[in-house]
Amino acid sequence: MVVIRSNRETLEEYFGLDWKENIYEFSRIIGFSFEPQVEDDIKIELNPDRPDLYSIASLFNCFQIYKTGKMRNGKIFLKKENISVHAARTRPYFVVFMTDGLKDDNSHNILNQDFLEYSDRVSESVGKSRSKFAIGAHDLSAIRGKIVYGPVDANEVITTYDGMKGKISELLTEHEKGIKYQLLQNNKEVVGVSDESGIISVPPFFNSYRTRVTSRTERMLVDITATSQQGLDLGFRLMAGYFLSKGINISLPERYSSYENNLSLNKIKISSEIIKNIVGIKVNEDTMLRTLAKMGIKYNERYCSIPIGRVDIMGEVDIIEDFIKGYGIENIHEGVLENNFIGKENRINHASNVLRELMVGLGFQEVKNFVLSDSIDLDQFFQINNPKSSDFSRIRQDLLSSLIRAVERNRAQPFPQTLFEVGDCIRDNGTQETSLGCIMSGKSVSYDTIKGVLDALLRALNVRLSEIRPTKNDHFINGRSGNIIFSENNSLSNFLGEVHPFLLEKFNIPFPTVYLELSLGSILTNSN
Repeated sequence: MVVIRSNRETLEEYFGLDWKENIYEFSRIIGFSFEPQVEDDIKIELNPDRPDLYSIASLFNCFQIYKTGKMRNGKIFLKKENISVHAARTRPYFVVFMTDGLKDDNSHNILNQDFLEYSDRVSESVGKSRSKFAIGAHDLSAIRGKIVYGPVDANEVITTYDGMKGKISELLTEHEKGIKYQLLQNNKEVVGVSDESGIISVPPFFNSYRTRVTSRTERMLVDITATSQQGLDLGFRLMAGYFLSKGINISLPERYSSYENNLSLNKIKISSEIIKNIVGIKVNEDTMLRTLAKMGIKYNERYCSIPIGRVDIMGEVDIIEDFIKGYGIENIHEGVLENNFIGKENRINHASNVLRELMVGLGFQEVKNFVLSDSIDLDQFFQINNPKSSDFSRIRQDLLSSLIRAVERNRAQPFPQTLFEVGDCIRDNGTQETSLGCIMSGKSVSYDTIKGVLDALLRALNVRLSEIRPTKNDHFINGRSGNIIFSENNSLSNFLGEVHPFLLEKFNIPFPTVYLELSLGSILTNSN
């Protein structure tokens, strides 16, 4: 949960004299916690899925849209470049934009302080304490000439936004922001945003005093730095969305025209038929338009235009959820599901449970492994783009990699070892398949040993074996391995054999090892 702290005067200024009732009513619709007991320290706890609401002004803006159905949409304009971006290892991704006038047309309140608090709150939560992305805000009237981003000299002297002066290297160890975010410091490189008069920002730590945002600031320059393109896009959408949702235009350098193009494609298809099928109510086009408008979503000819700051909306289901909130959950009546079927166990799950019982009866011990791993010792892995962790950066294509790792980890245990796993893999053609894999390692195991296990399984499952077709596989001994062929639905993942000595040496396994893998899809097709 993200907590916004405020007081009675501020909330009354935005939401009126009935601020308690208004906020409480809205909290039940959107879904957040509101505690007004102590009026000089009022807490509003928001769910992590709505970072576009992480400020009082943004919350009030959403409340106004809900009440009136009227949206204020700022526009994005492109301007000729006056910016230079140099390679930066520490935070290689950078974007900057400028705003028009910042006065709120309705309440005539300056949004500066609210935006500063919003950007800090978002950087701490969604930005993962500024490690994912960080925001810099500047008074545009104080900017001189060309903007430059890239590595800067750590010995340069600057004055921070709060008046502390010194070399950058000293400020990184003495300033409160430098101390707070010391884990983000890179001793080999310091990056900065500069204009022709000097450094205006040292992300992700502090901005300069010269360009600080004050109550008199009318136009801002906002810079966003990130450690990934995904983080940069997320930061831009939230920061730009803050202004655009309040009817404030922003300007982008032409080099970032892709952002403007991407916004025009951010549409999701929805229709009254889909609403009827999911929610169970009949609505016409006019009701769709008015209801979604209350939630800040434009609807036109079965397509919804998604506001740039609504990073929580990813598909049709999210649109339907907002429709229900706008329509009123109390207006949707309970009904009885109309069906003419009786639920039963999934065939794959049933086959998995049967195979587990058979394998345990044959003396094998079950193990469970992750479908994702960091293993690069075998070729049977797909690389994952932009993984959350290097520990889970590859996806397995068969169960051999997981089971041979399990034997390696248990070398200190007595041999022979007999292990099995029922799990999912992604095959070469990109399809997901559930398979049974079993491995045996010991002094006396051989091809005949694992062939005996196969025969016992097929007899119990009443599956007829057509042939074992010899095949060449670098992980198995040539001539002592092959593909298992049934009468129907044969998969390349049906195979068995003796593991090659070079693989045993790589995994430090001291005894001969044999392996068997069967596709559950093949078993189900051929079993009675």
